[in-house]
Amino acid sequence: MVKSIPILALAISVLSASALAADSTPAVKEEVISAFETIAVQADGRFVSEWETKRRLLDASGRDKLATKTFRFNDQLSTLDVIEAETIKADGRRIQVQPDQIRLQEDPAATGMPVFSTSKQKSIIFPDIEVGDTIHYRVRKTQTESDFPGNFTYSDSFNPDERILAYKLVLKAPQSLNLRSEVSAMKEVRETDANGDKLWSWTFAQPDVRSFDDGKTDVFMNSPHVTVTTFANWEAIAHAYQARANDKVAVTPDIQTLADNLTRGVSDQREQTRILYNWVRTNVRYVALYLAQGGYVPHAAGDILRNRYGDCKDHVVLLEALLKAKGIDSHGVLIASGKLYKLTPEAIPDYFDHIISYVPALDLYLDSTAQYLPFGGQAYWLAGKSVLHVDASTGTRTTPAMTATDNKMSTSLTVSIGLDGSINGKLNELSHGGIAFDRRSVVAGVDPLRRSDVIKQLLARNGLNGKGEFTAGDPSSDDIGYPVDIGFSVEQTGLDLANPEALPIEMPMALGYSIADMTSFANDATEPHYGTGCAASDLTETYDITLPKEVAVQFLPKDLSVNDGPIQYRSTYKKDGQNIRVNRHYIMSIDKGYCSPDEVGHMKKAAIIIRQDLQRKVMLAPLSN
Repeated sequence: MVKSIPILALAISVLSASALAADSTPAVKEEVISAFETIAVQADGRFVSEWETKRRLLDASGRDKLATKTFRFNDQLSTLDVIEAETIKADGRRIQVQPDQIRLQEDPAATGMPVFSTSKQKSIIFPDIEVGDTIHYRVRKTQTESDFPGNFTYSDSFNPDERILAYKLVLKAPQSLNLRSEVSAMKEVRETDANGDKLWSWTFAQPDVRSFDDGKTDVFMNSPHVTVTTFANWEAIAHAYQARANDKVAVTPDIQTLADNLTRGVSDQREQTRILYNWVRTNVRYVALYLAQGGYVPHAAGDILRNRYGDCKDHVVLLEALLKAKGIDSHGVLIASGKLYKLTPEAIPDYFDHIISYVPALDLYLDSTAQYLPFGGQAYWLAGKSVLHVDASTGTRTTPAMTATDNKMSTSLTVSIGLDGSINGKLNELSHGGIAFDRRSVVAGVDPLRRSDVIKQLLARNGLNGKGEFTAGDPSSDDIGYPVDIGFSVEQTGLDLANPEALPIEMPMALGYSIADMTSFANDATEPHYGTGCAASDLTETYDITLPKEVAVQFLPKDLSVNDGPIQYRSTYKKDGQNIRVNRHYIMSIDKGYCSPDEVGHMKKAAIIIRQDLQRKVMLAPLSN
């Protein structure tokens, strides 16, 4: 897995709540007039799916999205055909889509990472779309080989901001196929046709919509949805996956030699694991290889070692083989890298999009595709997740949640202010856990020759014209703590110290993960139906400010202490001669990766008080002659 993070401008907050009022009505750009899908499933899991849809454009700003519809498929496992496609004008005229307006392309499934795939996409480009017009298409997909032979799965869901006037899904399957279904906010009908086959259908309509933030957690389970599967439980998926991966973990002579050479003179299993994990994460490039069944079947460990590249499945297999060479047991663990924490009621392989390693003897989860994740370190996509172990017996578990002890950062800002409003300063930070991983990834992406440009840009974002340099630890190091140190100067801050002035106590550059960032959810409306991602954190900010001798402090804010549920905060404001020292300490402790709407609503009350404190200022005035 590869993450893309903007240069030293992380906008990741502890809570990612919607900036829209949860009960407001969104601007609907299109509506589904009708959506009808039929699926004919064979006993071995192969199927033919045909869907016919009509969508009407309601707002000109949604034209580009509506005018092109794209369908993805694996051309070695399936075919996809556009049966008909047309634009239906508001006055009833029909404009047929021409053959050259249906394009077959490689699937850009992983922008920003190397991908080799047999996945394709077929796009329909609809002509002459205006507000009030409708697009109509009928598409057929034929699955010629099942991802897991003998099994079939299907799922569909609708966000609350999608206007659906009519939806129907009809599924036909042999009685011998042991299907299970789970449905929410849809009508399900189970019948048997004249041939004795199962004939199941689901209908749904959602004419009324409301605003929705895609960043919420467990959206599928909390939205209208349908799931159909042949897998009796999650363990059945684990067995199906492992059956196709078992023969890939052979310890070849090259793997044995490498494992022995890397761990020569080391007998402790934890230290051996650390060495082998670090070698894989720093020496095996991430390259996605989704060829034919490659979405679920890894390559052989010996081939991965020889090529020095592979995707997440390949990383797991190679690390497993290296550990096996030293007598250390490990296995793969399927995980959802996004904001999914609770497993769906019925077992479906598509719930997971990533696989990591687990070492039972150490009770340790490892992700060697994360090049900058130190051994034993934490990362947001790994914490508090429901996972599926693909060994023979473990089944489903939950990964350790991010704790405030794991995920912390201390920031120290020392500045000297000149009488003309100029400042010279140093900013030193030491981060751990998820914050540290993101910092490492960002620093690794900055050209060392551009570091001064980065600081200049960061100062400019706060309206400051200045310059500086930064140093940082080695992003690939195995140290749990990660340091970033910045030296900077600003010629003019806008402070007028010849007159009474209000001095804000804040960071001069936005590196992300400040207390202000982590409490920004206080400004957002609470979503009453969906949870939001939470990450426990412990942040300390210390400010040492030296004033010119000609300036006096007239007023300091009062100290503040907040202790409300999982949120604790304390700030102190002290003066010693011409020096002002401010200390702010914020802790959000929660034992899971997500928060319910009620929990978010309660924490907002404390966050609002904290943000008021962050905005308080020190009052300055020139000394009287």
